[in-house]
Amino acid sequence: MRAGALNKRVSIQAPTEVPNDFGEPDVAWSTEITDFASIKSLTGREFFASQEIQAAATHEIIMRFVIGVTPKKRILYGSRIFDILYVDIDTDKDVQLSIKVKELV
Repeated sequence: MRAGALNKRVSIQAPTEVPNDFGEPDVAWSTEITDFASIKSLTGREFFASQEIQAAATHEIIMRFVIGVTPKKRILYGSRIFDILYVDIDTDKDVQLSIKVKELV
């Protein structure tokens, strides 16, 4: 993996439940990991060639391998928020993660 390609500082956030003013649970997001990554927009052909679970993917985020990245979490880049749809781990070397995401607008 070329470190020069990882030029975006992203944060992986996990949901936590906190009570609101009425004692009902609300979801708050807390940052677990901050690291560098590359963010690539998917082309139309990659978009339609993907499996069904990835059909709504708008971007692919490549980053160094870290434990605990799951579709229950999200990725924050500046003011942009990405929902994680699928995490592909390079199981031979545990070197990098390829994460298919959908940008929230």
